[in-house]
This record gives sequence, C-alpha cells and structure tokens, in this order.
Amino acid sequence: MTLVELPMADSCCGFGGTFAIKNADTSTAMLADKMTNVIASGTEVCTAGDSSCLMQIGGGLGRIRSGVRTVHLAEIFAATDKIEQYIESFNSRVRDECLNVNIFWSLAHARVVIADWKDDYNYHRRHSALGYQTPASYAAACTRR
Repeated sequence: MTLVELPMADSCCGFGGTFAIKNADTSTAMLADKMTNVIASGTEVCTAGDSSCLMQIGGGLGRIRSGVRTVHLAEIFAATDKIEQYIESFNSRVRDECLNVNIFWSLAHARVVIADWKDDYNYHRRHSALGYQTPASYAAACTRR
C-alpha cells in the first residue's frame, strides 16, 4: 500500500450536513473539485477519517463509475493487523516445514532448499483458504477492479 497525498487535501468535500442541502450548487461544485483531485491522483482507494466525507466522495465517485472506492482509515488499520497475522502464520509455516526439518551445509545449499520449498508452496500445494487452488493459479485468476 502506498500513501498518495491528494492535491488540495485540506479543502472541503462539500457535505457539511445541512450545508449540502442549503447550498446544493456550491456543495456539488466542491464535490466535483474533490473528485477531480481523487481521480487525477490515480489511486484505487480514497481514505479519510470522517465517515460523512467518505459517503459524499464515495457517492459522487460511484455515480460517475470511476472505479475508485472509499475506505475509512479505521478499516485500513484493522486490515493491517490481519495482514500481520497472515505474515506471522506464513513465517511459522516456513520455520516448521522448511527451516526446522533441514540441515543446511552451506549458504548455497540453504538457498536451493528454500527455493524448492517456495516453489512447492506457490506452484504445487493447494490451499484451502484459496478454494483449494495453488497461490500461483489463484493470483492468475484474480482481476483488478
């Protein structure tokens, strides 16, 4: 994940509760400016800490079918914890299935053994979490939104 600073990030999205109703034209213009900056940034996801801003921006981006989705900052932090759990699980699997069961006679030998294990894990072993596909076949089947 890469953070891309939005141009004019500190400018309002135009929602502001009753402001959007009382000043609909101004609110719409402010939203259009914000969406232009989001789309110009080339990102796939727009995040913020304010749910009402995300609803306003997400609604506007959805109406024009931009392909950019909005995600609350708290969701990103929660996902980061989950990713760390997957990483630790994978590291444990490498230790248990490869490192702890082999004696490495040299650095070159270690590289060969680990490369073989990695090849088996990614290209031959089916994973229940991936619908009993290999990681390589699962990745090939994935498409970008």
